[in-house]
Amino acid sequence: MRYSCLIIVIMSLIVACSSSTVVPEGTTVQEQPDWVQNLGMYPKGIGSIGSAPRSPMGTQAQRNEAVMVARNQLAGQLQTVVQNASTQSQKQLLESSPKAAEVIASSFTEVTMRQVVNQTLTGSIPIKQWIDPVSNELYVWVVIDENNLVPRIQASMRQQLQGESQAHQQALNTMDEQIQKAMNLQKQQ
Repeated sequence: MRYSCLIIVIMSLIVACSSSTVVPEGTTVQEQPDWVQNLGMYPKGIGSIGSAPRSPMGTQAQRNEAVMVARNQLAGQLQTVVQNASTQSQKQLLESSPKAAEVIASSFTEVTMRQVVNQTLTGSIPIKQWIDPVSNELYVWVVIDENNLVPRIQASMRQQLQGESQAHQQALNTMDEQIQKAMNLQKQQ
């Protein structure tokens, strides 16, 4: 009998505590700006959305966190572009110029890909922000224009593949083509 009373008291406390928790839900998707609804899709390049909850350290800390989240997502997208360009270049060159394919394979390690992404990210800029009036979460849209993007990626990748040999030059030319193709693929997704 004592145990059953104790269990009833504990269950009552759990139910009482769980029903008193209030969690702000935020606005509906239809009430959000178009750029938030479209997840940062940017027709002139690539873009991403970062968000951050209200910060006790103030609006600037909230903005910095949201921009950092958006740039991390951009970095992931750029990593995919660079990996795709590198892989496709290796495949394309494997039959016609195995030395050039080897140059790409040995040059594009994880570390060098990160360097290319970091150099490319310096061209990213926040272009819009919005605070959800219900949850006070800040959304920031960060983009890189394609006009800046392709030449930046190409320059960074060329820097990694510097050399005078014909294999290097063939690798560079193939890599340039594959970067453009990878960017076009990224925009279609």
